[in-house]
Amino acid sequence: MFMSDSSIDIFDVLSNETRRRILEILAEEPAYLNQLTREIRVSQQAILKHLEYLQERGIIKSFIVRGREAPLQRSIMRSTTPCCY
Repeated sequence: MFMSDSSIDIFDVLSNETRRRILEILAEEPAYLNQLTREIRVSQQAILKHLEYLQERGIIKSFIVRGREAPLQRSIMRSTTPCCY
């Protein structure tokens, strides 16, 4: 079986420990960038790189959450599919 250019190479996605950890966390509940950084104990830039990688492949999505008392907007990440590992 051949993979098309648009299909996701799941082995490539899961080959990185940081990406696996991000997916484990997001499978449980949505999380902010700062939460992921604290939980995984990797630099914010590294987490952003992996989030971008996962988002480009449609594995996660981000959405905006407004604060209750202030118009502060923050992006939150969530998994687009339930994890099965």
